[in-house]
Amino acid sequence: GHPLYGLGHPMYFYPHHHVVRDMVDGTWGTSEVFPDEVTLGQNYQHHFDYYVTWSWDQDFIKFIVLVSLHEEGNPQNQQVLNAREISVSDLLALDVDDPLEKDDQLIAYPNPAKQTLQVQLPKGSYSIQLTDAAGKVHLNQDWNRTDINYTLETSNYPQGVYYLTVYTDQTRHVTPVTIIR
Repeated sequence: GHPLYGLGHPMYFYPHHHVVRDMVDGTWGTSEVFPDEVTLGQNYQHHFDYYVTWSWDQDFIKFIVLVSLHEEGNPQNQQVLNAREISVSDLLALDVDDPLEKDDQLIAYPNPAKQTLQVQLPKGSYSIQLTDAAGKVHLNQDWNRTDINYTLETSNYPQGVYYLTVYTDQTRHVTPVTIIR
């Protein structure tokens, strides 16, 4: 009975806001971070390492940190006591704005693409890679030319979401592209 039921998996062109990608240490988190009796004013902490892929746009990544009470088998004693939302940019000590000039950016159009995708490549020596959402590489080509314009024939690729990655001497540029029929 849900209004989105049957619209596909994944649902293309649907804005997925506030999607939970992962819950570290399971649904109810990490146990035994706090002692049985907590002291008012005392700081408690726990360290996690979590790796985010380069294809994720860090401007939209948020961590939800929460303290919950969970007594297994007693649903009356399962509650969130405190929660905080933290943006990735709040955790970074460095400026994450793109310092590149306009001709040093990766531009791909039209997006979505039906027959061809016009790609304006950043300056420098690079390779071009096209991967699907599952990580399968469909194109891997060296591009050591002075021409920054590249035409990618998309008619032979299955419909779906792909990631176009361009490696330069100094960095890597990634942009999502959608191929339609």
